[in-house]
Amino acid sequence: MATPLPTMWHAQALTLIGLVGIFVGWRGGMRRMVGFYDMPNATIHLAWGIAIGGLSAWFVDSLFIQPMLAVMAVPVESVVLLMFIGLAQTGAVHLLLTRERVKLLRAAPTSGWTFGLGLGGMQVVYLLIRVADENWIGIISGFGTPTILLGVYLAIFAPWMQGIIGAWQGAGILSGRPWSAIWKAALARGLLLFLLAYGVLNLPMLLMLVPAVLLGQMRADDEWLPMALLPALRQEYERVRRKGGKRLKQRRERERGVPVSEEE
Repeated sequence: MATPLPTMWHAQALTLIGLVGIFVGWRGGMRRMVGFYDMPNATIHLAWGIAIGGLSAWFVDSLFIQPMLAVMAVPVESVVLLMFIGLAQTGAVHLLLTRERVKLLRAAPTSGWTFGLGLGGMQVVYLLIRVADENWIGIISGFGTPTILLGVYLAIFAPWMQGIIGAWQGAGILSGRPWSAIWKAALARGLLLFLLAYGVLNLPMLLMLVPAVLLGQMRADDEWLPMALLPALRQEYERVRRKGGKRLKQRRERERGVPVSEEE
């Protein structure tokens, strides 16, 4: 059962929402890494993520969403195919992050993050185009305020979650455990694809994205993303983080009217 696409300007608006989500995930997720990570590699891998994300989103639509709509149930074989799509995405990430220029600059975690943003952003675009169809069978259908709000939610959390998985896989590559990282990341991506593709029909499922992103971001900030830094940069990064924490404490004390020392 194929559903028609929304009008051109509707599709453009939904695409813009997905791309804004990529920006939010970049600026928000790697906010502490600004000025420290390899920007050229990160940008290149974002472009790769968008290209491969568009292709894999088409496969998700063809192999999972359309069969699900046709039988009004979730075919087991379609769930298995989703897991294979997650594995294929992970294989592409592995091939790109294990290239010599990426390994020499220790850019795997940050480049994996931006690659994931591209994957997630394009998946959101495809899902929103489905939901924007007037004949969509979910609680939210057609192009309107509910669809836009759903799009904003997905655009924030889906690319961000993909970015976290990419950083996790990149950290595994740097740690010398690439094959373990492949299988774990493939499973995580497959489950995320199922959550997104089925969640647009069962909206409460999408709430699981919030705790997953919050927990994953803490691990990424403390462990995975800093692994992308060379030793000298890592020391400077930790110094800036400590200084930032001290300044935050001083600002809070000023707000309470407590005298503080300006010495660093």
